[in-house]
Formats: sequence, structure tokens, C-alpha cells
Amino acid sequence: METTIEIESHDGWAVLRLNRPAKRNALDRAMRASRRQALDTLAGGPRVVVVTGCEGSFCAGLDRKEREADRAADKDTAGAEWIDLVMAMREHPAVFIAAVNGPALGAGMTLVNACDLALAASDAVLGCPELGFATYAGMSGPTTQLSQIPRKRVAWMLLTAQPLDAATAERWGLVNEVAAPEALLRRCWRVPVSSPRRSPSSIPSRWPK
Repeated sequence: METTIEIESHDGWAVLRLNRPAKRNALDRAMRASRRQALDTLAGGPRVVVVTGCEGSFCAGLDRKEREADRAADKDTAGAEWIDLVMAMREHPAVFIAAVNGPALGAGMTLVNACDLALAASDAVLGCPELGFATYAGMSGPTTQLSQIPRKRVAWMLLTAQPLDAATAERWGLVNEVAAPEALLRRCWRVPVSSPRRSPSSIPSRWPK
């Protein structure tokens, strides 16, 4: 069976890699469950977790084909599962760094927003394309608003459904830094995280539950 979530462990830190290249790392039900299990596995271990994708993609969002089929069968649980997964990241003891190695769209944008820090490859793009598919950006929209970038910039992302290049994402404050693609992970490893992550009790109450 294909392993869609990979954990690469090191001394004091780990890489959590999305590995579904044929779907640009879109999160289906099995992948969401595997990622939730991976978070449990990493609890109490590394103090820093680098989240990235494989083969030039970070995360293309939730699996739309699967979700459409679930909605047709009146058994869509993707939204609740995704909220649970994001909240598990916010409550996790590790510091999360997004290594945006390629397109981060929809749920991929939410994943970037859920991380404490974010670095992007110079050829990456980030965006909220949901309205282009006649779907409201139910998580990527609110979490981008909570990043406290100016309202007009959030509106631009949501209403045009056009992705931003990495340089613009850095200028707008969606990522901390841009690196050459071949240097991205190495730069993440060298981020001088010097203190433990805040405890769950200090998570901002405005974060969506």
C-alpha cells in the first residue's frame, strides 16, 4: 500500500512529508487519517517538525473528486476531519515550519497558515482557488484572515482565486522567507528556533475551532 505520509526523524527535529505525487499531494480521507496518526507519533519527540511535500508540490488542497462523491452520497466528513487536523497541529508541542516546495492551494494554504513559521521555494505559489470551483474557502479564507495581512489582500486572494508567487507571499507576510528550491530544506533546518512552542492554553481563542 502506498505510504502517503512519510516521517524522517533526526536529532531533535523531523520532516513530515506529504507523499501523493500523482494528486499533487491533495489530501484524501486516508491521507488525513495518516497525517493525524503522524502527529500523535511525533508528540513528545522532536521539538521542530518541518512540513513539506514531494516532487515539486506542497499540497493542492483537499481531494475534490473524493469529496464530491462523498457529498453526493451524503457522507461528507472532510471539513470536520480537516478542522480536527489543523487544531491538532495548533495544540501540538512541537514548532511547525512549512517548507513550501511547490503549489500550496486551498487546504495547502491552510496548512501553511497552521504552521508557526513558513519558508517558500522561489518557484512556489500560494493561493485560495476555491471560488474558481464555485466553493467557499471555508478554512483557507479564515486562516489567511487570521494571519493579519491587510483585508484588501485577503479579499484579492479569495475573490480573484489567483495564486501568489513566493516573492509576493513574502512581501505580504504569508511566509517568512524565500529560498532557492534546492536550499529550502537546508534553510529550514538552520532556522534558530530557541524556545519551546507555546502551550495549548496560550493558543489564541480567535483561532477557528
